[in-house]
Amino acid sequence: MDTSDGQYNLQFIKKSRLKQGDIFAMLLGDGKYLFGRLVKYNLDFENSPFAGSNLIYIYNVRSDNKDVDTSILTPDKLLTPPLFTNTILWSKGYAVKVANENITTEKLLAQHCFYSPSRRKYYDEQGKELTAQIEPCGEWVYIVGLSYIDNKISDALGIKRPPLTEDNLWYTSGRGEKIWYEQPISELKKYSNYEEIVKKYPEIIEK
Repeated sequence: MDTSDGQYNLQFIKKSRLKQGDIFAMLLGDGKYLFGRLVKYNLDFENSPFAGSNLIYIYNVRSDNKDVDTSILTPDKLLTPPLFTNTILWSKGYAVKVANENITTEKLLAQHCFYSPSRRKYYDEQGKELTAQIEPCGEWVYIVGLSYIDNKISDALGIKRPPLTEDNLWYTSGRGEKIWYEQPISELKKYSNYEEIVKKYPEIIEK
């Protein structure tokens, strides 16, 4: 049953809370679930892109129900690169806990990598600079919200992105710039991360 308002491909399940080690489920419009792991919870600013960050994995594992054999949720089955996000998946009801496990070495990537578009450098999960890109490489950006995660999942699964709406047309850059996506490209070009904006949101066109 479609429980989305059309703004996201992810479907509403129920609002919940989160803690480190949680295995969580998300639901898409085809009625199948996919799963993630909360690797690090409520990080401070010195060890993450923004205070209160949560480091999550999302796996390429689908099911008709929320039951999952957690032993198959391994780093080689990631659907997307690791993501830093806030609590919005849970507070808005798009992710729900299905299990909790201790975070052990075999459940983690050997090396985390994140690219900062504003600095054009690579970092590990603690913000330490890396000398080169290591796949799968995520992004070290200020806020990764629900729309960003929904788009990442949609792209990885080959699902058409939902249309942009007024609620998800704002972006906060790594420099704290509040950017309205739907403006002339001539204006967007003034921002340091213009190329990243256009790459992520090809729907943007010159008006």
